[in-house]
Amino acid sequence: GSQSLHFNNLFKDYYINEEQFPLVISPQHPDLSIAAFLKWVERYPVEFRTLIDDCGCLLLRGFPVETAQQFADVVRSVLG
Repeated sequence: GSQSLHFNNLFKDYYINEEQFPLVISPQHPDLSIAAFLKWVERYPVEFRTLIDDCGCLLLRGFPVETAQQFADVVRSVLG
C-alpha cells in the first residue's frame, strides 16, 4: 500500500486492480464511528491531498458516512 498512510493503523490501503488505480482506503475495524473517521481526516488533510495528487483519486470504502452532510464534512476536511 501507500507509504503515506502509515500515519495510522486504523485503516488499510490497497489497489483495486493491477493498474494501481484507484487507491482504496478502508477501515481496519467495521465498528469505526463517523466521529473517529472525521477526527482522523481532519488531523491529516495534507497527507490526503498528497495521496490525491500522487494517485489521481482516492476511493474511500467502508466508512460510516451515511448522510450528505457527513460526506460534505469529509470532503471539506480533505480539500479545505
